[in-house]
Amino acid sequence: MTTNFFHSNSHLRMRTLFSFFFFLFAGALLAQTGTVRGKIIDDASGMELIGATVMLQDSEVGTVTDLDGTFTMELPAGMHILQVSYVSYATRLIEDVEIKPGDVTVLGEIRLSEELVEIATVVVSARAIQTSETAIQTLQRKGINTIDGISSQAFNVRGDGTAAAALKRVTGLSVEGGKYVYVRGLGDRYSKTTLNGANIPGLDPDKNTVQMDLFPSNLIDNIIVYKNFTPDLPGDFSGGLVNINTKDFPEDFTMQVRLSAGYNPNTNFNKDFLTYKGSSTDWLGYDNGVRNFPQQLTQGLPSQTEVIMNASLGNYDPAKKVTDATLAMNNILEPVAQAPATDYNFSISLGNQKKMGSGEGAFGYVASLTYDQSYTGYSGGTTGRYKNTSPSGAPESLNVERLLNDNRYSNAVLIGGMLSGSFKFNLANKISLNLIRNQSGQSDARFQEGRVFGSSVDGAYQERTLAYEQRALTSGQILGSHALVNNKFRINWSSSYTISQMLQPDLRFVNNFVDTIAGKPTPIIDPAEDIPPTRFRRSMNEINWDNHLDLAYNFRQWSGENAFY
Repeated sequence: MTTNFFHSNSHLRMRTLFSFFFFLFAGALLAQTGTVRGKIIDDASGMELIGATVMLQDSEVGTVTDLDGTFTMELPAGMHILQVSYVSYATRLIEDVEIKPGDVTVLGEIRLSEELVEIATVVVSARAIQTSETAIQTLQRKGINTIDGISSQAFNVRGDGTAAAALKRVTGLSVEGGKYVYVRGLGDRYSKTTLNGANIPGLDPDKNTVQMDLFPSNLIDNIIVYKNFTPDLPGDFSGGLVNINTKDFPEDFTMQVRLSAGYNPNTNFNKDFLTYKGSSTDWLGYDNGVRNFPQQLTQGLPSQTEVIMNASLGNYDPAKKVTDATLAMNNILEPVAQAPATDYNFSISLGNQKKMGSGEGAFGYVASLTYDQSYTGYSGGTTGRYKNTSPSGAPESLNVERLLNDNRYSNAVLIGGMLSGSFKFNLANKISLNLIRNQSGQSDARFQEGRVFGSSVDGAYQERTLAYEQRALTSGQILGSHALVNNKFRINWSSSYTISQMLQPDLRFVNNFVDTIAGKPTPIIDPAEDIPPTRFRRSMNEINWDNHLDLAYNFRQWSGENAFY
């Protein structure tokens, strides 16, 4: 019995050892393979070619391109030659394709040209270094629109970290404040921004575009700027339309961390910088309720007439309600000088794609987070008001009504996040989901001092303004693309739901004259001479649901050329 037990145990050890070496050998074989990815496009139009064949030369290993013209293949490590072919196009060989174990080789865009005459197979040899900047140039040359643009290849070469930095290089565009786009000299309210063709409302009622520094460049395929109208574009812009196309399937794992700092002697470390105490969450771009109006105001107050009439009868309860509500409000009405640190920006983004199962399915994702804090302002400005008092027919003359020295400073915070996921079920069907959240807050402090001429006091005047404005943008997009009938018929659809919010919780204006009483300068509030201290609250909420359905059919024109969608 003892001998049999030892014999069975030995067999068990042999099987375990064999299984260990088997999995070790299989893992070693798996580690000796790599991935190659690329995109096949038409050389004349720059459009993707669906169903093009990519083969490993002199073998039966190959694949076909999907509805975006992209392909993915697993190949053994080493140097290979790929053969790319498509019906009515010249076959092309891509030489010196190096596959590294466990790595991804990105070929970029591979351009195929149509065969003009029927001859034997034409083989064009080329290295695997391709760019997408030529595709943008082809769209400019062949498109019916007046367009301009910039590609991801240009981002990498020039080192642009955000879409805002990249757009500064586009002809006819300028970027205000590092965020808002001007097209052909028109203000940003006349421009429009779309993301993957879907509308994104701005966070400002006077602007029709969004902050372009929200989008890290390594998550963008290209940015196209349309400078004229066509039926397939929205009709609510006059300057230009900027469409940002994000990557849905990054070629390889990408991660970018960006940290920058800025210095402006007018603001940073300036001891005269004006600010005031806000909430503990201002650094996150929103107010936590410190600036909200008290509950007494929301419940309603007696009118001025009611207060006066009751007080004349000895009833001071209405006046007490007004007094209590006034005292319950935030009592910070004076800006203070405080030197800020440097401006700074931090962003992190990453993306990758993973194969789903053993078929043609794949999952791609991109994500980014951006934080920016900046300080702006000026001192020694001048605010003047003049009035024409000349009689009719007499030479015009202007009398000074007020002349003030102006000091104004701002602190802006911006937090933006984007998350995108794409599912490729097979070569002809793809669905993507994009989520965007943008939160920004800006605190302003202003002090003006000078003279108001013609007042009953000696004319010395002061004006203080304290403001805070927060904005939020939340957007969700779902997009789909499908190729049918041997890739002749294509369906593109999208649905975008966006909520934009703006809140100015407590805009404070405090104006007063300064009179000399008992030999001392004394502030005097005189409603008869000027606007009394005033406080405002305003908010705006906008919901935008944008839906698109595009149907396209690829056919051969009467001229014999293909009509590319």
